[in-house]
Amino acid sequence: AVGLAVLPCAAWEIRQVEAFHSAVPLTTQGGFLLAGTYDSASAQVPGQAGVWLPYNLDRSEAALVARHPGDDEAQVSGLLDHAALHYAAHHPGYDVTVLTDNTLRLFDLSDPGFERRVTVSEYGVPGWLGTAEQVGGLSVLVLAVAGLAQAAVRRRDWALWSAPLLLLLVTIPVQSYTRFRAPIDPYLALLAAVALTRMSLRRPAASTPQ
Repeated sequence: AVGLAVLPCAAWEIRQVEAFHSAVPLTTQGGFLLAGTYDSASAQVPGQAGVWLPYNLDRSEAALVARHPGDDEAQVSGLLDHAALHYAAHHPGYDVTVLTDNTLRLFDLSDPGFERRVTVSEYGVPGWLGTAEQVGGLSVLVLAVAGLAQAAVRRRDWALWSAPLLLLLVTIPVQSYTRFRAPIDPYLALLAAVALTRMSLRRPAASTPQ
């Protein structure tokens, strides 16, 4: 199993070294991802600070890349990665804002207007579907919390429930849309199912007519 997991990663890394003449851990998108969140452009979005934006919308990052026209995508990613980490280190208050607001956005707890705008701009569908998605997401979230309160997660299940926690750790610092919650939704559905099952079991049985 370990061999099957490592083999495709190793093959891809060989391709990366051949293409970029340096070791690149699986992907070159890291810098682009961080720079889209940790910059002044994202920090100044009215009402939704910390939402991800393409790096070229930030003047300083766009100028940084423009000064290196001959760099490949791995080198550009490195430049943006350094710039984003530098911004985060010098704006600790903003880092807290990103974590807080991304958590709210990820779980449909943000402004309904934001959900409608994202639905239109990201998916190209009517905004009312964003409202429907938010209502559905909140309903599942409430049921999931109720299921969690029912001690649905037991100590022996730590391996299963560590997966959504790890997904949160790598998602919330950089992403903000509900579509990035997709790998976590099955776990919320499991908790919601526990709550619904417990409620149905507590319902009094109908009396049998004599």
